Amino acid sequence: MVGRVRLFGCGFALLVTGCGSSTPPATEPNPPHPDVIAPAPSAPSSGPDTATTPSAAPTAAAPPATTAGIPTASPRDAQLIRGRELYAAECASCHGATGHGGKSPPLVGLGAGALALNPPKTAKYRKVQFRTAADVLDFMVKTMPPTAPESLVPADAHALLAFLLEQNGVAWGSEPADTTVARRLEIPRP
Repeated sequence: MVGRVRLFGCGFALLVTGCGSSTPPATEPNPPHPDVIAPAPSAPSSGPDTATTPSAAPTAAAPPATTAGIPTASPRDAQLIRGRELYAAECASCHGATGHGGKSPPLVGLGAGALALNPPKTAKYRKVQFRTAADVLDFMVKTMPPTAPESLVPADAHALLAFLLEQNGVAWGSEPADTTVARRLEIPRP
């Protein structure tokens, strides 16, 4: 949770703390629609635990979409959160925790060579140019992770792309990133 708070600032910190201890179920690591990261119960509990957590009771009783005063994560923000989680779990070991400095080519820092137009001379997997975000997306889907190419489901590939675009300061609008968005985005060159 701490990484999420750092990424989205005070507004998201209120969402996380305002929802008490409610978190996504541990048995569902890849929620199909991560619109709300820490969902509140849909109905207030009449059990004895509600009396033991008076500070969480007012916000935990209402569904997040109707909770007044506490912002909920937009679909775009939820996608960015998912992308950050996936990057940390699946990409950081090769590309570095910050998107550069790892044993594989950098993914963050366009001015320092990340997502360069031409593949690095030492590239093991990449043989194509990165003109658009769709080129990056297609490469990720076909070759990453190297231990299980073509294993990324579309939602996760889109989340990773959104995270990389955000980390590189590439604006794409308020909607979640997807293949259509990726096709219209040229990778900016410094």
